[in-house]
Amino acid sequence: MSPIAVLTRPAGRNDALAALLAARQWTPVILPALRIERLAPNAAAFPHPSAFDLIVFVSGQAARAYAEQWRACDPAGRWPVASRVAGVGEATAQAIALAGLGVGQHEIVVPDALGASRDSESLWPAIAALQPFPKSVLIVRGETGREWLAQRLRDTGASVTIHAAYGRHAVIWTPAEIERVQGWAARSISPTWLLTSRESIDSIMANLNRAGALQWWRHCTCVVTHEKLAAYLRALPTGGAGAPVVKTCLPTDAAMFNAFVAT
Repeated sequence: MSPIAVLTRPAGRNDALAALLAARQWTPVILPALRIERLAPNAAAFPHPSAFDLIVFVSGQAARAYAEQWRACDPAGRWPVASRVAGVGEATAQAIALAGLGVGQHEIVVPDALGASRDSESLWPAIAALQPFPKSVLIVRGETGREWLAQRLRDTGASVTIHAAYGRHAVIWTPAEIERVQGWAARSISPTWLLTSRESIDSIMANLNRAGALQWWRHCTCVVTHEKLAAYLRALPTGGAGAPVVKTCLPTDAAMFNAFVAT
């Protein structure tokens, strides 16, 4: 039997990785943990890029959602030359470049390529080195998120606006999906799971609890896209189930593919 990869990113974000894995005789199962809901923009209150020295996108999803809102509010708008753009990693930078904002990937501020992580902490030195330092910053994210970068910027005297461009909602597995997981557990099949956010981990854990499969899950392997997620996963109370084996990689399809095939 071929190994099973459970891909839990939101709908539409798993197809390329699924194809790579299928070509290596894996069986990809797409089981999104979260549902993304793009938020309708308020044209009167929309944070236009021209009002900011720097716009930070915390994810590719944030870039795509903001671009959609911006086009809805200002169909003929052009990205202002003075507004710089930052992303938490190369994958986010690529998504920004493809989002239709008119910003080239080479123009985007990203963490040092040698850095081990792709997060606010790794992005901060690149922002701190900007000359002139931005006085007004827009952070585009979901309805919830970390405040670390916003606080660091405020500590320097910058004005920071946080804009929620989308919402993330936990997906409840269908009866058929629960039955599939229960079938794996009954046959002692241990898939490898992709987990890319705390919210996705929480959603998966809740669904595993509904399926009565927490004890079985400790025998699975997880691929996560940040060491903080690995630590969060290991620290979760799982009803005595303990934590599964965890592998950490960068949040790119190539890196995730390599992590799966190396398990």
